[in-house]
Amino acid sequence: MNFKKKYYHHLIEGRSKNLENILKEKMADREFKTFIFLLSNFFDENFSKNSEQINVLDLGCGDQLIKKPFEKNNFFYRGLDIQDLDIEKDNFPIEDNSIDIIISVGLIEALKTTENILHLSGFQDIKTFPGLRCKPKWYYQGKYRFEKAYYLLPFSGVNFINHESKVIDNKWIPDFLKGHARSIIAIAKK
Repeated sequence: MNFKKKYYHHLIEGRSKNLENILKEKMADREFKTFIFLLSNFFDENFSKNSEQINVLDLGCGDQLIKKPFEKNNFFYRGLDIQDLDIEKDNFPIEDNSIDIIISVGLIEALKTTENILHLSGFQDIKTFPGLRCKPKWYYQGKYRFEKAYYLLPFSGVNFINHESKVIDNKWIPDFLKGHARSIIAIAKK
């Protein structure tokens, strides 16, 4: 089994073993709220439950953690990951013009050709953001947005080598300061 597939299985098994269902749901809702925030603030999109269904493709979806909140809010969700294709080499197994928005969390920074994949697939309005959740708009903006996310929010309390072990007790740190983003969120539209 190659490294990518081992990582995928580690992610799926780790999340299912380590997170209770209620925590998974809270995590998924927070991810969804972050995407809606980014779409409404940086793409001028306004989504409501009564609007026309939006087709979303989640690249690097893992165990499709965010599928439920998207579907509850009238989005048609589709996820693709390592078991479906090699994102850097294969054509996406979807019909042309069938996806309105592509989202990706923690995948783009692991690819060799990064944003070119989305350009080659016909997406034009591509934006990348630090992998933060539910932060004020200014954290996601500017030339140094990734540096801000990494250096101004160093208090996650998680050891990134072993994500299950705590490094510091961060209960005294306000939520708006927690983060330490090392991942990238990518959103693209056609």
